[in-house]
Amino acid sequence: MRLPNSISENTSSKYLKARVYPFAIQSMLMLGFLYQQLTGITEEGIPFAYSRAMIYVLILGLFLLWLKAPRWTVYLVMFLILVMHVYFYTQTISKLGHDEVSTRDSAVEMTSLVFLHGENPWNHVAELGVPATTGPASILCAFPIVFLFGEINWLAFFFWILFYAVLLSSDIQKKNNSFSVLVLFFVINIFDFSHTLFWSLEELYFPYLFVMLAYYFINRRKFLVSGIFLGITILFRLNYVFVILGFMLWFCLNKECTRKSLYRIGLGFMFGVVIVLTPFILVGGGEFWSNNPFTLSFSMSSVVVWPSNNIIFRALNYLGRVIGADAMKFVKLGLVVGVMVIISLRIRHLKHPFWHITVGAFLAHTIAWINIPLSKDYELFFILPAFIAIAFTPPKVLE
Repeated sequence: MRLPNSISENTSSKYLKARVYPFAIQSMLMLGFLYQQLTGITEEGIPFAYSRAMIYVLILGLFLLWLKAPRWTVYLVMFLILVMHVYFYTQTISKLGHDEVSTRDSAVEMTSLVFLHGENPWNHVAELGVPATTGPASILCAFPIVFLFGEINWLAFFFWILFYAVLLSSDIQKKNNSFSVLVLFFVINIFDFSHTLFWSLEELYFPYLFVMLAYYFINRRKFLVSGIFLGITILFRLNYVFVILGFMLWFCLNKECTRKSLYRIGLGFMFGVVIVLTPFILVGGGEFWSNNPFTLSFSMSSVVVWPSNNIIFRALNYLGRVIGADAMKFVKLGLVVGVMVIISLRIRHLKHPFWHITVGAFLAHTIAWINIPLSKDYELFFILPAFIAIAFTPPKVLE
């Protein structure tokens, strides 16, 4: 049951005005990040101005925290830390020499420019050295920024700000004290966030904003609109099929699920797919059907190599050698779906889909898509939905 807006706004206001208790993990993380800036233990290429600014803001934040200042003042400092951190990475560090050997931004920018010139975007990427797996939704999302600035750095900046704005809003709604800790995990480089920022990999994670929109509308029984956002999500990258599967497992196990609601979600899904694909079909014609990122991704899924560091992976490697790569596509899919269904049944009481999605995203990049040598590029694929899940979970459940 939803509370009236006036009551909800009143409790949120009290929550923000309440004095913050300086709990241990928040103080520890702030002190750890301050130590990094004071001693220069940071990513190569961090400008002096960044560390100097962070030192002053962190000292202010610790001062407010230990004086038990109102929560809104501490959250304001946390958001300032976030904005400074993302700005320096996306607008300064990402433009250093290493950016010339990174193909992620180049793939998005090049496919966007080719699309703007009226050609199939996946025909002209030979100079990247590898085929582009950038999806059509990524191109539509990026090409206005690429058209204006010639690069997607500002899009990456706004992605992180919007992502954490949603986490802040949920913290205020759920009153679970999660925002400060999630910001500090981000800036202090726990879970290799700096790897993603340093190599400009944000395009891999843009779809999570659309997943959150799908949840927002399904929570308000706008099933058709929710389906549209799910349809757009899968057209960013094929690996998001497991994210959508987690979302739908959560909904199908929810008492709100009916045949009519599923029909409307499915209709919206198809409508979202048509919206995104139509301009590419018109521009690329027959070339789009024969040369697109999804056929490439599906062919890559036949790779069957896991690290031999545990009995499960050794068994999968052996099975792959016995039955062949093509058959393993279906074995992997069945294994991932089976595990997701079992876990989803165990956590079906949860009020949001993001723990289900975290499980699906983790299995996607440990079973379905893994390959040697292992890459850090996809770590945040399951870390980010876990962050969303924490922010969306009431404090009693988190305890």
